[in-house]
Amino acid sequence: MVILAVLACVGILLDRFVGTRWGVMSLWVIGSAVWTLWGPVRGRTFAAMLVVVPCFAMRHHLETTRYDAAELRQHIGEFSRPAIVQAVVDRPPTFRRHPLADQRRLRNQPTMQTRFEVTVSAIRIGKAFRSTGGRAMVTVDQPLSDLQCGDAVTLLGELSRFQPASNPGQPDLQRVYRQRRLHGRIHVDDAAGVITSAADDQPAWWAASGNWIGRFAGELSRLGRQSILRHTDVSSGPLAMALILGQRDNVDPLTRDQLLVTGTVHLLSVSGLHLAIVVVMAGWLATFVGVRVRGRVVLILLTCLVYTAVTGGRPPVVRASILVAVYALSLWVRRPAVSINSLGLAALLLLLWNPTLIESIGVQLSFIAVSTLIICGSTDPLQSEAVRQELSREEQLDRLIEKSSPPIAYHARRIWTGVRNAFSYSAAVTLVSAPLVWHQFHVISPISVLANVLLGPWMFIALASGLVTIALDQLWMPLGLPSGWICHQTILVMRWIVQRAAELPGGHFWLPSPPTWCVVGFYVVLIVALLSRGIGRSTNPIPPALENPRRRSLMVAISAWGLWVVMAWWLSTSPVPMNNATTESIFVDVGHGTAVVMRFDQDDVWLYDCGHLGNDLGESHDIDGVLWSLGTTHLSGIVLSHADSDHFNALPSLLNRFDVDQIITPPGMMDEPDEPALIPIRNAIRRHRVPVKTWSVGDHHQRDRADLVTLHPPKTRLAGSDNANSLVLQINAGSTWMMLPGDLEPPGTMTLVNGPRPSPGGVMMAPHHGSLAADSDMVLRWARPSKVVVSGGRRALHPDVEIAMQLTGSDVAITRRDGAVRVRLFSQGPDQIQIRCWNLNPW
Repeated sequence: MVILAVLACVGILLDRFVGTRWGVMSLWVIGSAVWTLWGPVRGRTFAAMLVVVPCFAMRHHLETTRYDAAELRQHIGEFSRPAIVQAVVDRPPTFRRHPLADQRRLRNQPTMQTRFEVTVSAIRIGKAFRSTGGRAMVTVDQPLSDLQCGDAVTLLGELSRFQPASNPGQPDLQRVYRQRRLHGRIHVDDAAGVITSAADDQPAWWAASGNWIGRFAGELSRLGRQSILRHTDVSSGPLAMALILGQRDNVDPLTRDQLLVTGTVHLLSVSGLHLAIVVVMAGWLATFVGVRVRGRVVLILLTCLVYTAVTGGRPPVVRASILVAVYALSLWVRRPAVSINSLGLAALLLLLWNPTLIESIGVQLSFIAVSTLIICGSTDPLQSEAVRQELSREEQLDRLIEKSSPPIAYHARRIWTGVRNAFSYSAAVTLVSAPLVWHQFHVISPISVLANVLLGPWMFIALASGLVTIALDQLWMPLGLPSGWICHQTILVMRWIVQRAAELPGGHFWLPSPPTWCVVGFYVVLIVALLSRGIGRSTNPIPPALENPRRRSLMVAISAWGLWVVMAWWLSTSPVPMNNATTESIFVDVGHGTAVVMRFDQDDVWLYDCGHLGNDLGESHDIDGVLWSLGTTHLSGIVLSHADSDHFNALPSLLNRFDVDQIITPPGMMDEPDEPALIPIRNAIRRHRVPVKTWSVGDHHQRDRADLVTLHPPKTRLAGSDNANSLVLQINAGSTWMMLPGDLEPPGTMTLVNGPRPSPGGVMMAPHHGSLAADSDMVLRWARPSKVVVSGGRRALHPDVEIAMQLTGSDVAITRRDGAVRVRLFSQGPDQIQIRCWNLNPW
């Protein structure tokens, strides 16, 4: 089965990167069939296996063709537009905290969102509905507690596509949603925009099927969510829902980061470990009731089916369910099940159902972890059957000897053996999965070896007590109080362990990703080494300490892994060349906000502002990706132009990921008592012990290739808003320049234009994101730039904005439209300014 699964992956990748020619694939199948039936006997098995390659290549081709042919894609443009669609809910709704919850609370609006997936049946064109097909993700800015899987709904909202990557280093979410067979998203402002149809209005085929499985799973999920929230609080409830039901939308970004850096993020994704605990509990129940073997098999299979449905049928738990089902059926027929073959069967079935899952990082990590555990728990493949039987007899004799020892010594030895094995398995999974985790999430987490061992028992208790709470709560709420209290307290202990592990110095490292070829090479070499089975057969003399083949294999593997890490570390942290440019600046597409990465040398990297509107959770993913794509792990400084949160709210996250030498602010910015958004900024700066300096008009700071000049504000703050006191920075590179004015507005505008005037022809960032009400025309006439970059969101796309920015004949680039904008300044040569836009010409 493993070989068949590998061949299936080859076929899918063949279609993914080369394409499928039906004639060639048909000849391949026919040739393999002829060889299997009439070819040489020794090659018939291999020929039969080769049929898998074209079959899965064609299966992948059919999947992508069907996805691309969905009619809904024809109605989705580059930007969102109002739409009215008829659809059927095909996934149970989930709830999450609104990203702007704090702002909505001030306006007395609901702070929770509802998210669900639908199959679209029609879209309104003009005054009539036109039949269409496709699937969409729906987000409603209100909780919809009565919505169920299977409901026919009419949605009034904004239809949009999933945005492609608009910055270097940013993951392509379009491919992620493609794996989930989603074609677009619909945003609905409130519950009034979701009209549930009566039963008579539902499609006939849907009414006939009833979708009872989806409704049953959705109802169980709803009851479980209510029970968990009833017995937990805001500190334990979100993590409990993620752990028990797989509903992780309410877990805050800080907790997600802590789980990621400690290698315990799998707690947020229901996987094989969760299902194993559930199956163990089902086995205990069967033993308590006295159910026989075949009845126990039926109970285990039903438990797997129900838990998989309730948790959303995610690929990792589906994979685990297949493994458990194969094992249970082997008990039924009284034949041993081979774990690695069961894993191969699970991979085949998953890829047959959805071949695009081969690109899913969750699926990849799931199979890597389980494969590692199976291989570590298996016997040495080089041993003969006679040797294995002899070792088995010796192990039985050892167990008899152990049982004859004093009880304290016996139990202590058993505990030590269990802890040692737990550490060994945890270390093996960490080492094998580390390259892929590093490549996808930019983090190496040595602490995960210890953290997973410490969390294992607590996770078992939390999941078991949580499920018991849900069951007892349906009978009578007071019955669930004891188990609910245990679940709540256990989750708090787990949070404490994760927090302490995340804060441990040297426990994790944020790094740029190693090259893809380097990671692929690691796993290719690993697979070849496992298949060759040749390690340990050398006749050369070896040290006595390495006479044991397993120990010798382990030492060789660890040494090879260490060499790979050193090579990958060097490759990932090598700065990207600047190609003789004096300075290089990248205007990151962060929406309505500002983040400008400035490089004055390959190792001299600065950041001007770091935030965007609506980033109440303080995330910095877009900025992180750009910095890591340059091979950057250290910032010489971060300049904060003024005290508007859309210019600094990503700072705490950046300080967690990068070494920063200094923070630059205008005078008095950090001393403002009436700005609550500055509280987490001050705390983060204090925690990381980063010095804060102030720059004001007239300050010059010479870099190797450029001169940084502060044009504004004066040392004494102006009697105006924070915007009026924005720090205006000019970068001089030879005879050309670039100006960053923040959100400058009157009276700061008058102060700036009364100062020395730059020579015409430089590059300028539009003041206040291109706002038409900030006297931008005055600054443009004074500076006379030849290029203008607007760092803004949807409002920057208004035609009047571009017209206003072209006041002096400037070329205009808008990050919301053009993606990240790279500006290179050269001190010499005919072409001293080079501008490149990511969406038009990625680098």
